[in-house]
Amino acid sequence: MPSGKTHASVTALAAVVTPILLNPASPEGLISGCLLGLIITPDLDVENKTRAHGTVAKIGREIGGKNGKIVGEVFSSLWYVFWWPYGKLLPHRAYWSHAPVIGTLGRLLYAPTLFTLIWLALSYLITDISPPPVAVNIWAWIELHLDNGIQWSEIRGMFISIWAWFISLLTGKASLPFISSNQFLRDGLWGLIIVDTLHAVLDLVVSAAKRTLRRKSNKQPV
Repeated sequence: MPSGKTHASVTALAAVVTPILLNPASPEGLISGCLLGLIITPDLDVENKTRAHGTVAKIGREIGGKNGKIVGEVFSSLWYVFWWPYGKLLPHRAYWSHAPVIGTLGRLLYAPTLFTLIWLALSYLITDISPPPVAVNIWAWIELHLDNGIQWSEIRGMFISIWAWFISLLTGKASLPFISSNQFLRDGLWGLIIVDTLHAVLDLVVSAAKRTLRRKSNKQPV
């Protein structure tokens, strides 16, 4: 499969080329979304540190100034810990991490979900911290349906609603005001989807090429 360096190079190239080819309403948003793909990558589904963690460390070193090395290591370690459950749950190059759009959506849902769970845990440990509003709303929904019984059709409908919302978000018809009315964020989502798709395509092409070469080498007479 392609190396992390190859994927990073393709991602950086996409940040330059796609705004020229697509002429988006917000070139800055598209470029930002593409570059975000350098640290939020499909290869976060591995348990060890990847090039994305190295990129986070570089950002930390730039921010840290004189203490850049220490800050970089802290940033990289926190990024690793934050995404470790994701890599533990999904095998490398799994459908749910590498499939175009689906993988992107999964990571976009994973990050705020884990952040909310951490916030919720801290709110129980530290009385001065209030639980996140979204967690309160979700718990209220669970309590209501535990009393009345949860139907599979309701759960299936919830997932369908999430997908419909995501598609409408990309087309500017979503009901989430701060994104649907923000061209920068919407084009940023497109940028992230584009580089994630390029990542998956590159994996498939290189893997197929290597299989073809192996078959040809095995067929050669001794």
